[in-house]
Amino acid sequence: MKIILSKDVDKLGDAGSIVSVKSGYARNYLIPNGLAVAATEHNISVVNASIKQQSIVDAKNVQTLNLWQIS
Repeated sequence: MKIILSKDVDKLGDAGSIVSVKSGYARNYLIPNGLAVAATEHNISVVNASIKQQSIVDAKNVQTLNLWQIS
């Protein structure tokens, strides 16, 4: 079963990663504890949009930091 990790999980991956695990592990542990969501097309697009938005914010922060260092 493919899932998207909501939080970092030791020996499995970082938040936002799409990983494949046994369905029982996903249904009985990861999803109920809020550590993952099912990797549906909708959830994947939401995560990709979130990653894109975060990279835009990071780029703006870097530009702002560079302006402060130049001054």
